[in-house]
Amino acid sequence: MLSKRATIIKSILRVSASAAPYSRSIIPQMRRRFDRLYSIALPSHRHKVQLQTIAGIRTVVAIPPHVTHRTIIYIHGGGFIMGSSRAYRQHIKRLARLCHAHVYSIDYSLAPESPYPIALDEIQKIWETLVTNRQCDPLATTIMGDSAGGNLVLASLLRFRDKGLPLPACAALLSPSLDMTLSGASFSDPATRDPILSTGKIKLFVKSYSGAHPKQDPLLSPIFATLTGLPPLLVHVGTDELLFSDSQTIIKNAQRDGVDANLYVGEGMWHDWHLSAAYVPEARRAMEDIAQFITSHTA
Repeated sequence: MLSKRATIIKSILRVSASAAPYSRSIIPQMRRRFDRLYSIALPSHRHKVQLQTIAGIRTVVAIPPHVTHRTIIYIHGGGFIMGSSRAYRQHIKRLARLCHAHVYSIDYSLAPESPYPIALDEIQKIWETLVTNRQCDPLATTIMGDSAGGNLVLASLLRFRDKGLPLPACAALLSPSLDMTLSGASFSDPATRDPILSTGKIKLFVKSYSGAHPKQDPLLSPIFATLTGLPPLLVHVGTDELLFSDSQTIIKNAQRDGVDANLYVGEGMWHDWHLSAAYVPEARRAMEDIAQFITSHTA
């Protein structure tokens, strides 16, 4: 049974959901609304953050309250077209505190101005720079992302593996978008009640990022990838998510390919419910599960 706070937040999200058609012309408006919503509506912890430029890319680092060897590379969500470290500041500060880790939030270039594979190129540059300069130890590092960021995390891992780069100790995917063909059962299930995402919105995200590239490309739709050799994965998804089947499929594929993978299902939860951890007890418990996974794999 949902908590009272989760029920209230969910109702607010349903009422505020836009029924307007999604087109490229409204992307600037969507970006402003996204950053304003998450940077103003959600309270922030008082831990320090630092602005760094790594490999020419803007990165915000949340500093944990105590000295630590642990690092998290965080790839924010926003459908490849929205989002920023500013919007995610409260989220990465919470991660820094819970996981006792320095959290690097990457402001990768957004589509459609910077389509595939520009964001992946930037993430790879940052990873190579951090590892080469010994700013992080791969064995004590987690790569993590939500929504479209979860897609970029898994695609980055596939790239690192195929290029022979060091791999992080583990990866965490929150409400990941992993299938640009929208072929999963949850996309056509009339029982799906996602208050955040719609098929029209996702199609705008996919078109903006993928351009003319085949959507079955494993670096665009990781559900079509061979996952052999990847580090342990943790996947979180809510039962009300349009992307629910993406997470189910990637767990099955990981098990098929011999990858240690765990699925955490939030009953009655919506897309990216973790960002409501300041208010919703179910989100706080999910964040604690993530912290336990990360600390156990980067001890």
